[in-house]
Amino acid sequence: MRRQLFPTRIPWRRRVSLPIGIGALIAGAIGYFLIPFPVVFFLMSSGLCERDEAIWTGALTAPVGALSIYLAFLGFDCPLRTLGARLGVRRLKWQDLLWSLLGFCVILTGSIQLNFIWGRILKLLKVSHIEKQNLLEMAEKTGWGSFFAMGAVVIILVPISEEIFFRRGLYGVLRPLGAWTALIVTSLLFSAVHFFLLGFPSLFLMGLVFQLVYLKTRNLAAAITTHALVNLLAMFGAFLVRLGVPVE
Repeated sequence: MRRQLFPTRIPWRRRVSLPIGIGALIAGAIGYFLIPFPVVFFLMSSGLCERDEAIWTGALTAPVGALSIYLAFLGFDCPLRTLGARLGVRRLKWQDLLWSLLGFCVILTGSIQLNFIWGRILKLLKVSHIEKQNLLEMAEKTGWGSFFAMGAVVIILVPISEEIFFRRGLYGVLRPLGAWTALIVTSLLFSAVHFFLLGFPSLFLMGLVFQLVYLKTRNLAAAITTHALVNLLAMFGAFLVRLGVPVE
């Protein structure tokens, strides 16, 4: 029997019932879009932050809040001691790390080419777009304390929350439609929710690679590691810009 390079069945060591899975996704999605508003309102009305800092702080609470709501909803279906197994997270092995690094290299090289080609197409079609994500622009301009706080969230909490939501939850719900259909739709939605037109193809590539790393290693921690490396590189670029180093 020939072994698949990328197994397409869901690598769940413990299954989550479909109603609970869908409910957790919906609750998490609602939290993702609604939680930032009261946070921004409180920070601005209390005078604790200026407008820009309040906005990026609110934006960073979105994935964290969504993850909390998602896990709380998922908790109805399983005791805490089995939560890690339900999420598909286990201790990283060296093979997992190798696949994480390979995925990171694929994203790095592929994104450069995709951004160049897609940027030319947008320019040819005269479609207006921003050159950088708003969050990275804020990271380049905010104070050092805020920068490092932002870095901790972007490098640690965002990969954890997004990988659980997209690669574990959404892919699992869509899997009955077919493995590759679920893979493509999940990656498209992952790219779309970042609201960054110039980076749409590269974000789609990231979604594909993160999912394939997860399926290959059967360990969500490997996909989280790949995602964290990508975000670490982005924050390192912002760090260099703050130091006055030209980064293209």
